[in-house]
Amino acid sequence: MSWLTTLEGAWHLDGAVSHFNRALDVLERGGHQVDAARSLCEALNGIRAEWSRFAGQEEMSEVETFQAMLAQALYSDAQAELLSSDEVAELLALEPGAVPHGEASRAHVLQRLAELSPISRPNAEAIPLQLLLVNLLLDKPGERLVIYGTLAPGKANHSVIEDLSGQYCDCSVNGRVSEVDGLPYFTWTPSGDSLDAQLFSSKQLPEKWDDLDRFEGAGYKRRLIPATTDGGLSVASIYLSTADD
Repeated sequence: MSWLTTLEGAWHLDGAVSHFNRALDVLERGGHQVDAARSLCEALNGIRAEWSRFAGQEEMSEVETFQAMLAQALYSDAQAELLSSDEVAELLALEPGAVPHGEASRAHVLQRLAELSPISRPNAEAIPLQLLLVNLLLDKPGERLVIYGTLAPGKANHSVIEDLSGQYCDCSVNGRVSEVDGLPYFTWTPSGDSLDAQLFSSKQLPEKWDDLDRFEGAGYKRRLIPATTDGGLSVASIYLSTADD
């Protein structure tokens, strides 16, 4: 069970997700990469603040809480994926794919990563690592999709994803839905009304994103959003309206 599911409120998480989405906006528009890195720093610091509140470690230093979060908030396979990634290898001058053996070695690498990771120092070269960290710390939101329109089971365009294996459950998100030419467009507002939707979880989704992005077209952009289910809080992908950009 992810640490996110036990949160009683989003607190810092809404801000973290907003900063992450803003970074994607900058990158997709070809803006200054340092601006994207700065937004990703804010996203990671928001996640760190949320986790430290959850873990009761708010008195620890930034580096200490970041190291503890990497050690405690990540599943073992997610931690292994992080430590064996090319992004971490490049930062720490390790052999690519070299996973540290033994708890002491892994703890040392996590400490070095916490010390060097630019969670408060924007660095365009670190963007790939920042994106990976957000993905893993939020329990791979790319494997979940909030559905509020025609992709839902029984709706007109469900055939686009019906070949994917996964699970559906009811969820709620905050925002508003507008309709243009018969199509629903969602705008996320963290303090907005709670709306019912469906959460589709599938490990096959990452392989489908390019097709889905093309299908949704220029009127939509794929971003992240907190969603609440009976099982607790989750962060998932969603197609937002580009009309408010």
